[in-house]
Amino acid sequence: MIVASSVVELTGTRVLRHRSPRGTPSRIVGLRQHRCFQHGAPSRVRHYVTVVKGSHSSIKSVSGHGHATLKKPVVAITDSEYALIQDLLDRSPSGLPKTDNAQRASYIAGYRHVVQSIAPLAAASQGTDDTNGVSALESQSAYQQLPKPFQKAIQAMQHKDTRKILISLRQITMLPEDELHSAIASMPRNTFTELLRSLDPFTISKDADPTDGTYIAPGMFTMLNMESTIDDWGVRKLYVRLLERMLVLMKALKATGQTLNAEEYTYLIRCAGAASDIATAKWLWRDMDRSGTTFWRQTGLYSEFVKARFLTDAIYTGYDKTRVMVLPRNLHRSKLRLVPRRLRQLEHLRLSTRLRKFRFGLNKLSDHAEDLSRTLRKTLPPLRLFLRVHLDGHITSERLLCHFMIAFARTGSLRFIGSRILEDFFAIRVEGLNLDKFTTGPASWKFKPPFFRIRPSAQLMHAVVESYCCNCEIALAVQIVDQISSKYQIPIPPAVWRSLLEWTHIASSPPVSTAWKKAGMPWKVPASTAVEMVWSTMTGPPYNLQPTFKEYGILIKNLLGRGQLERAIPYLREARRLYDARCHEFEDSVFEYIQTLRDGADATRALHRHECARFAKQAAWYDMQTWCRRLLLAWRPLPPRTSGTRAGAGPQDFDQRFSHERGIPDFVREFRDFVPNPALYRTPSGYVRLTDPAAPFARSVFVRRMPLDVPMLARSPLEGGRNHYHWQLRRVRQRKVAVLSAHSLAAQTASRLDPLILLSGDLDTFRTVRLPKRRGVGPRGQVVDGEPVAGADELEYGDYDD
Repeated sequence: MIVASSVVELTGTRVLRHRSPRGTPSRIVGLRQHRCFQHGAPSRVRHYVTVVKGSHSSIKSVSGHGHATLKKPVVAITDSEYALIQDLLDRSPSGLPKTDNAQRASYIAGYRHVVQSIAPLAAASQGTDDTNGVSALESQSAYQQLPKPFQKAIQAMQHKDTRKILISLRQITMLPEDELHSAIASMPRNTFTELLRSLDPFTISKDADPTDGTYIAPGMFTMLNMESTIDDWGVRKLYVRLLERMLVLMKALKATGQTLNAEEYTYLIRCAGAASDIATAKWLWRDMDRSGTTFWRQTGLYSEFVKARFLTDAIYTGYDKTRVMVLPRNLHRSKLRLVPRRLRQLEHLRLSTRLRKFRFGLNKLSDHAEDLSRTLRKTLPPLRLFLRVHLDGHITSERLLCHFMIAFARTGSLRFIGSRILEDFFAIRVEGLNLDKFTTGPASWKFKPPFFRIRPSAQLMHAVVESYCCNCEIALAVQIVDQISSKYQIPIPPAVWRSLLEWTHIASSPPVSTAWKKAGMPWKVPASTAVEMVWSTMTGPPYNLQPTFKEYGILIKNLLGRGQLERAIPYLREARRLYDARCHEFEDSVFEYIQTLRDGADATRALHRHECARFAKQAAWYDMQTWCRRLLLAWRPLPPRTSGTRAGAGPQDFDQRFSHERGIPDFVREFRDFVPNPALYRTPSGYVRLTDPAAPFARSVFVRRMPLDVPMLARSPLEGGRNHYHWQLRRVRQRKVAVLSAHSLAAQTASRLDPLILLSGDLDTFRTVRLPKRRGVGPRGQVVDGEPVAGADELEYGDYDD
């Protein structure tokens, strides 16, 4: 039976807004329309009938059979309002959940209020409001009643100025609690949603994050003095502060008695993922259970939670693939069994690599050093979500399945991915997976194959590469991608090639390759020439992919690691050509930024372009310097080749053309902008140290000590020659330093706007957050204020002001 709320009269013509059940005779549909409405002459005013449950409606029931008849005249609305209602009614199921007519009417009223509050000046120029007859002066007065930070935020939303929105957000969270609650209570509900939508991390990353798309390694973090951008755990502070302030808004909204909708939960969960905060993402998901809004969970919201819970998006991991790399130590006792001897070797390897990474990639909630990859190794959490989506009957889209594939790959469940996702949903059979020494995956008897198949796309190729390559199954990932491309005639996108090249380099280089070899599974490690094979395939026909600076860096590091130094020099020249292009872009951005400030125009976009160009230039300089330093350190003198004799201590790829007598000095002369000062390299008789007095010297400043407790597997001998293995915490003391150089990316003060200073860099712009301040002025070792001055461990740190 067709309900009365599904019938709408448009200019005298009766139309069913909802499709009738399949097989309904046309005479029943016509009879239904005749009962609901009477024929009338067409008019210019559109009529819309609204049925509100539990309220006085213009339609009443007759004879108790639910037949709809008109009790009052229909409400007259304008064409613009009808277009708005039509747009709200035609929303897809993957977006906001369908609501009843009462909520829909409240959303329409709220949208009218949003239009009045966001554009008060435009309404004032018209004199009156065309929608409901309310004067523009009243709407402008309601807008002016909001606190000043809210007014600035609404103006920034109107101009789509992300930076000003962030500044206003900081001021909003600093308001007194009662003032903040009253402002949010008086604000239209849709305005609050629009505020959260403007704070979407994917929008923030494009408009306010100059480091977007770049992995910041611990060495770059120290060398470029990026403590104002990255915290101790390698997470961008922009998203950490954004999450804290969005949670303040959420708390204030709940204090007013209102409930968040599905779209607002989406932006909050995304922000938790961008901050790599898995605990907050789970807390937001369970908050829907506490507020009783779980019926709003649709396919799109499940997809966002899987991304944030298991860090399946690149921005959620800080573009660091090694942070979520599956290692044999994390699979111990869950997917495989390692003997104590191999386990101790892996523990020592993990300790040696942790000394160079500070706290990058660790769990913030753990008191000791716990990698994020260990928190993601459990199989039950993704399996429980997969079962819930399957049993609740949600639409299983390709996007959701791709995120589930990456989530299961974090646990090492490759058998489950091949049989229950690729084969059941995409009809792709995976063969050639080596599962020796591995235990069985998740139980598969609870699932039934779906009755439909999904046509793969480029998104599935990307998920296959991320899933299998993070488990060091490079060859199998290439095989599956090639199968999808040839069977469905889908060209392999450049992003898939770039990701495959990076994963191949990571899997074939230490410490990942060393870990799999020590675990007794050398077949997991690809050949040393695999990177060149992928490079030649992606750059040759028919793909003809143009390499970027990042791809050149991967190939150069691979060649340097294999000792083929001479072959790396031509690629260093190509990388320098791209670096020069970044320098020209930086110069253009500097002059544009200065000219915009002097003209008195809005310099937000010019400032963002300047910051992006500045970071791109300095990051490229750091990479070039790192490659030049590695080449000099790896160089060994090579005596001339003679017939019947073998080459000297150098690599076999070298000949006399690149000898130490001419090759190294020419290399230092050509790349003098990137060679460390002083430059040190080896000769047959010793070491040569070249110092350039015209080039600046990098100086380091001690900041603080960073003690860290690393769990290690210890062995205790027992009687009878047996050994007892137990876990113990080992204290590791790391020194945090900041480098003082013209390449520093520390925050620049607004008073230094000289173009020459911005172009050349100024040592006075050096600034590090939390600079140590000693308690008292006494010398080291004395007692000040009744406390011994012990040195670096007894330092105070200033509060960081962003």
